Amino acid sequence: TGLVNPLDEAILATAAVDLAPYRKVEEIPYDFIRKRLSVAVADATRIELITKGAFEQVLTICTTVRDEAGAVVPLDEGRSQELRRLFANWSDQGFRVLGVATRVVEPREEYTTADEAEMTLLGFLLFFDPPRPETSRTIESLKRLGVELKIITGDIFVEDFSEATVVTMFLTPILNRKLRQLLLKMKPGTRIVSH
Repeated sequence: TGLVNPLDEAILATAAVDLAPYRKVEEIPYDFIRKRLSVAVADATRIELITKGAFEQVLTICTTVRDEAGAVVPLDEGRSQELRRLFANWSDQGFRVLGVATRVVEPREEYTTADEAEMTLLGFLLFFDPPRPETSRTIESLKRLGVELKIITGDIFVEDFSEATVVTMFLTPILNRKLRQLLLKMKPGTRIVSH
């Protein structure tokens, strides 16, 4: 339910997980303030709240993290900084990076945003949409016409953009087709203004 999201479609198209044992109990929809969504799912033994969304907004609701060995450990400042470094590195390479967290919850009638607390960060989801071959040609055409390209986004702002970063970070379902085509034509070094 909620907003149609091409990232969710990509997850569903590539997921190799058997979802048969799980039943969706509740959904806390995505909103543009929290920048995340949560679903409560039940199997035969428990109910688990799973949250996915903008990395920083997911990180802020986590108190623990699952490490490389699968152990759940406290999310201290050192681990938080390392996770932020990974996020920034992948973002700089042009990936759209989401965080995923979870926690077991008690059975009840309704779950709310207040339940998105004391979660365990499981990891990241990375998405990449490479630029089309005609990207540079379109940007050059705009430049010759005197068009200055500016991008407004609510996601993240990174000072040093590569072509792939520009294309990947700002493709959202609400952009119209022509704007999407313009974004796909960007050259490295194109001046970007983020608000």
